[in-house]
Amino acid sequence: MTVLDRPIVRSRRASGVVGEIAARRAADVAAALDGLTSRELTRQATAAPAPRGFAETLARGGLHLIAELKRASPSAGSIAAGDDIAARARGYAAGGAAAVSVLCERHWFGGSPEDVTQVRAATTVPVLAKEFVVDRRQLPFLRSRGADAVLLLAVLHPPRRLASLVDEALDLGIEPLVEAHDARELDVALGTRARVVGLNNRDLRTLDVDLERAAILRDAIPRDRIAVAESGVRGPATVRAWRALDFDAALVGETLMRARDPSAAAAELAATGRPPADPANVDRRAMVKICGVTDEEGALAAVRSGADAIGLNLVPGTPRALSIGEAAALARLVRAASAEGRRPAVVAVTADASVVRIEEIVAAVDADVVQLSGDEPSELVATLAATGRPVWKAVHVVTGDAAAAVAGRVRRHLDAGAERILLDVGGGTFPGGTGRSVDVDVAAAVARELPVVLAGGLDSGTVAS
Repeated sequence: MTVLDRPIVRSRRASGVVGEIAARRAADVAAALDGLTSRELTRQATAAPAPRGFAETLARGGLHLIAELKRASPSAGSIAAGDDIAARARGYAAGGAAAVSVLCERHWFGGSPEDVTQVRAATTVPVLAKEFVVDRRQLPFLRSRGADAVLLLAVLHPPRRLASLVDEALDLGIEPLVEAHDARELDVALGTRARVVGLNNRDLRTLDVDLERAAILRDAIPRDRIAVAESGVRGPATVRAWRALDFDAALVGETLMRARDPSAAAAELAATGRPPADPANVDRRAMVKICGVTDEEGALAAVRSGADAIGLNLVPGTPRALSIGEAAALARLVRAASAEGRRPAVVAVTADASVVRIEEIVAAVDADVVQLSGDEPSELVATLAATGRPVWKAVHVVTGDAAAAVAGRVRRHLDAGAERILLDVGGGTFPGGTGRSVDVDVAAAVARELPVVLAGGLDSGTVAS
């Protein structure tokens, strides 16, 4: 037996109910995996069907429903002992659940890893293995059973071990959802590479539920992580409150398990989590353009993320520049991969190009938009806009620029027919932006008068602010 094959010793903090469950689970897992090495299990995991994107699904707009399947629990006792979990899972998915969570512990919850396999075969949504991981071999074992994501409890593991488990899960292609109940556990969770972090209102040591726990801790989770609220949902009002707090998902178990119509119950909660669709709310949503896409993987990721526009760089000699042929191929891929009515605009990004060169690009790429990112005059904007194809113009802001001067340049391009104006930081080595953020005060002053798009220096950690 290698070091990686040894069962994990549970954390000293894992006292009470969760400690008892972990001890029982360690014995059960040791017996079930007796004789199976990590190497053999990893081989089985590699042969499993490709994982469904758990984090990617939850990262889309709105609050998403993770609907849970459990026949019993330590706090509620028996819930649905003879339930057909495959049928209920199909009902959850039909009602709009973004993912399904499956309890894998038999003694207290009436579940098993085989339930994961059954549920995954019955649905097309990602499946979360709700497991008490006390042995590293559980990770490849659960992946081999079809799990797309796995629960890791911060209460069970010291920081270094938890970080190691997260890394191992990600390497296997199984998304870890790291769950915390208090500020200390949350700090440990955030110290890992986990993209999905859960806040459980229930203290697993005592089973007591504090309905305000997740709300209090929400702001401590950075906006570049996916935040999941857990426990205490009794109806749409709770989900609505969590959506207002900017949670990305709600994990709901007992309420759904007791519902006579799983599809209708899931539909009610899923609908509550969706962003409002009235015209005023739709109009307030930001337009998002992902620029500098260079390959098929990036193009497909942009499509799946729901981007409004995808920028293809056609400025020779600059980072991420594409040939016309490469851009045309990616544009065709974007159109083929997009759902009807949800196709992002293909933006051909140019800089100080001649009209002839721009016409050549437009003809080959069939770009929906031409973006001018150099020092083009407003007269060129007018010439291109007269053809009927939308034109976006980047306006470069440099240190010391007054808001009034920037607003003047923006207004000239808008008056010439530009559909959108992108504020970016100029003065770099290459035409276009520099990757730095525009001065917030200047951008705000211009935006109070004129419609502008922020560009440059934006990433998952800064875009919200």
